Amino acid sequence: MRGLSYNEIAKELGIEPSTVKYHVINMLQKTNLENKLQLAIAATEAKLVVELAEE
Repeated sequence: MRGLSYNEIAKELGIEPSTVKYHVINMLQKTNLENKLQLAIAATEAKLVVELAEE
């Protein structure tokens, strides 16, 4: 699993880094998780996202 910064995520999605941070913080609060890694793992386990092969 690769970890991207807010800036990298924003660039890939064509949005502002502050928008990415806002949504990540919201998801962390709603799931009671502490960081993006935990959130990514939980989303993958819930099959909300698929794990990408290493580039």
